[in-house]
Amino acid sequence: MTTIKTASLLPLLITGCTAQFAGGPPPPVYQPAPPPPEATRPLNRQEVEGIAINYAASRGYQCRVKEIEREGYQWQVQLAVAPPIKGEIEMKIDGLSGEIVKAHEEIKHREHHRHREHDGDDDED
Repeated sequence: MTTIKTASLLPLLITGCTAQFAGGPPPPVYQPAPPPPEATRPLNRQEVEGIAINYAASRGYQCRVKEIEREGYQWQVQLAVAPPIKGEIEMKIDGLSGEIVKAHEEIKHREHHRHREHDGDDDED
């Protein structure tokens, strides 16, 4: 009897027919990879100048850019304070986020001298 069963399955094996049994896992579904995160564009010179000038204006100073230089992903900016106040503001600005990393104010008023630093940290230590 086993010979009869084997003999009846032999033609199926020779022809390469296969049977799929119900209840198995479904075939995998193709899902494309998610898009890459949006790339952050480095700030250009004009954007960095704007950040520096706005910082100075928020402190009550009118300034012009004396020197600006990119160092890696940071910008080194030196501002000259306009008369009647004399002085300079030196800043480091992150070139990707626009965050002011450090600011150093060397301000000379008519009668006295003021020296201030800002390290980009809002906490008062």
